[in-house]
Amino acid sequence: MTSVGRGALREVMLPAAAALGALMVGALALGRLAGGIGHVGELALGCLLAPLAALDAAAHLGTLATTGLAGFAATAMAAAVVRQWVQARAVSQAVDRARLSSLPPSVAAAAVAVGVPERVDLVDARRPFAFVYGWRHPRICVSTGLVDRFSAGELQAALLHERWHVMRRDPMRLTLASAVRAGLCFLPPFRTRAEQYVVAVEIAADRFVVTQMGDARWLAGALLRLQPGTVSPGLGGQLEPRIAALVDGTSERERGRIGWGATVLAMETAAAALLIPDSRLTAPLGYVLLHVC
Repeated sequence: MTSVGRGALREVMLPAAAALGALMVGALALGRLAGGIGHVGELALGCLLAPLAALDAAAHLGTLATTGLAGFAATAMAAAVVRQWVQARAVSQAVDRARLSSLPPSVAAAAVAVGVPERVDLVDARRPFAFVYGWRHPRICVSTGLVDRFSAGELQAALLHERWHVMRRDPMRLTLASAVRAGLCFLPPFRTRAEQYVVAVEIAADRFVVTQMGDARWLAGALLRLQPGTVSPGLGGQLEPRIAALVDGTSERERGRIGWGATVLAMETAAAALLIPDSRLTAPLGYVLLHVC
């Protein structure tokens, strides 16, 4: 994985992990304030059963609210992953039904040239599109409409773009970004970061194409022939910011927030260690800091 792709993923996952960690640490802290109960499940039960003093009522309610938000976030993320999995299976089955038995010589030659000779599926469709599908073994789907409209150089640029998504297993990565956006919908900055990550993935794939071909004109020609709304991750996704990045080299990614997410995670690890002496809970956060940051 390149530094561009790794950095973009960190910008989504680190802040998201920090936000979830903040919710859980807040619940633990309020639990200590309310009566010294360490485990979240026992804490929620204690809030319902224990007599509430006037001063403790706010702490109990705050704990329930924080725990509820964390539970909502986890449930929404899980639901988003399941929804994406169902959609991915539906796309895979649709491609299987529409796949042509053999590739025309021009497509087969382009697939060999870019290094994906066994991963390209051609479907009979008028609309020009190309996208990657599949989680475990990603494949490239190309329409006959795209093949008919594109020149040889534009077709190679399209397949190189999709090869980048295949190498990085972007269908799985974009599923994680979708889960973050769904789970943290009540925190607009994190939803925005997830959306920016989708754009960053497409821009990184475009840069890979330009680097491999040594010229941006084939990719530019391919983008101009496409219409917005093509399935992502694919050649037709996020066209406007990608064309802007291709023209002037700009990107919507902001690099400075990676360190912020890691710092918050470190602070949460220390806070959790103080609130719960048992290291079994804090060990996973430490593992994240050592292996992701």
